[in-house]
Amino acid sequence: SISHFLTSYQIVEAGSRKENPVRTIIYFPAQIYGVGEDMSKKLGFAGTWGSGANSMNNIHVKDCANGLFLVLKAALEGKAEEGPEGLYFSASMEPRLSYYTWTKVMGDYLYEKGVLTQPGSHPMPNEVVDPLGEYGWSLLGGNQWVKPQRLAKLGWEPVETKRVSLLESLPGMLDVALQG
Repeated sequence: SISHFLTSYQIVEAGSRKENPVRTIIYFPAQIYGVGEDMSKKLGFAGTWGSGANSMNNIHVKDCANGLFLVLKAALEGKAEEGPEGLYFSASMEPRLSYYTWTKVMGDYLYEKGVLTQPGSHPMPNEVVDPLGEYGWSLLGGNQWVKPQRLAKLGWEPVETKRVSLLESLPGMLDVALQG
């Protein structure tokens, strides 16, 4: 995403230079699902940036962590690609869901639990999205479609993501969040 471009470019450049090169690896996780802070409670509804037609690859937090461990282990053993080739995308190739699809499921579930005042998913108001600027748009409004080719070369597979999809895991994750 554009939010990472400037810093990622500088890291790749440092790993590519002929004089005083630095060993560099960048690990880009896809949309990680798990329990986190939820702005929906404050709004009263689950929301999207605009219509929510955008989508990203997703990855279960356990698969993301396993991939990062594998890359770090390979780096210590001198087997990881580095510099310009050291870009690792931690993502599954499971079907991508639009933001609207999964936020609607989340909104309906939280409405049924009495947490939200409106069911479904609705575009977030300007007063919420405008302060987030381009960075917020790139995270919540843009698309991110990647392939985990370098991780696969190291023998990684998104086992947990294949076992439990984002939509299947949402109710359990939301229940844990509600307890906290």
